[in-house]
Amino acid sequence: ERVAFEKSVLYPLAGLAMVRPDEWQAYFEARSGVLGATSTIARDYLEKKITAEQAQKLFGRYRLMSASAASQLMPMVDWLGSYIIASDLGWMTIDRALRSRPVAEQWQIFGRLMREPVLLGDIAKLGQ
Repeated sequence: ERVAFEKSVLYPLAGLAMVRPDEWQAYFEARSGVLGATSTIARDYLEKKITAEQAQKLFGRYRLMSASAASQLMPMVDWLGSYIIASDLGWMTIDRALRSRPVAEQWQIFGRLMREPVLLGDIAKLGQ
């Protein structure tokens, strides 16, 4: 549904054309499985176990990012520090908790997450 909406609504609004929707869908499905990579790479970089150049290459490989996108991420890691790790873990937890639920329920729970403060450990309980 996301790809269809982006292809028929969002891309035309931006004056763009989605050329390969099947590849875009495959990218989103694959990217969901590597969400935790950001935390590991950012942690190693912030702890000075790897250089900025190494982190950038790892972001490209494990977050499925272009070299340009990975280079744009590095200043964010420098500026946000460990917050980027917490954010990544939060999104990974949300993704895993919602992935197997019907789309309507995913949106309902996601809306609730945006309105109410919630602890990371309580995310899986939201739809119950």
